[in-house]
Amino acid sequence: KLSWTAVDYAMCYVVHCNDRVVGFTTEPSYAPEQLSDTDVYRVQAVNEYGSLGQLSEPLSKSSSLAPAVADDAFSMLSVEGGVTFRGILPGAQVEVFTPGGMILLSRVATASDLTVQLPLRGVYYVRVNGLTRAFVY
Repeated sequence: KLSWTAVDYAMCYVVHCNDRVVGFTTEPSYAPEQLSDTDVYRVQAVNEYGSLGQLSEPLSKSSSLAPAVADDAFSMLSVEGGVTFRGILPGAQVEVFTPGGMILLSRVATASDLTVQLPLRGVYYVRVNGLTRAFVY
């Protein structure tokens, strides 16, 4: 069983395993069906407005960890029809995906700014060279 320190005002938590959403819980704990030593679990708190917090550092099955703030290596700006990512190094691998894990875009950045068109307003995730962040468009 995995556990972490509860986040103030969290209504629930999104549980990720190996960068894929695998579950939701209202408690600061999660019991995966199988817990492998190679699996990497992280969590995100969700507040009463549906906003997602930063993805936590990896959770250990033997310790309780509070979700930590990820490095702010890039920024995001909503634009008409999508989002612009700023501060990306050219050559970085950029992926945009849904909370269910469906990849909408996978591209190598050719400039420090990248604008992505999105089909619908909602919650999305972006992963840039392994750093994953959530955003609402």
